[in-house]
Amino acid sequence: MTKLCKDCKWYQRNWWGHNIMRTDSYDRCLRPNKSNYVSGKTEAEFCEAERSYSSNDKYCGTEGRFWEIKDE
Repeated sequence: MTKLCKDCKWYQRNWWGHNIMRTDSYDRCLRPNKSNYVSGKTEAEFCEAERSYSSNDKYCGTEGRFWEIKDE
């Protein structure tokens, strides 16, 4: 099974990017374990960046290390 970001429960689609800019480059990953310890807010990262940095344990990587299926 291919682990696509759009099928992950942490995926958030950016409607402005899709409808106006016609790109998915602004879509975000909202994994809760990336939260800011000072504010407590989840720090969103662009999905494209999450999947492209596989050498760093902080990122999901091309293999989708932190990918989780959406709840139906």
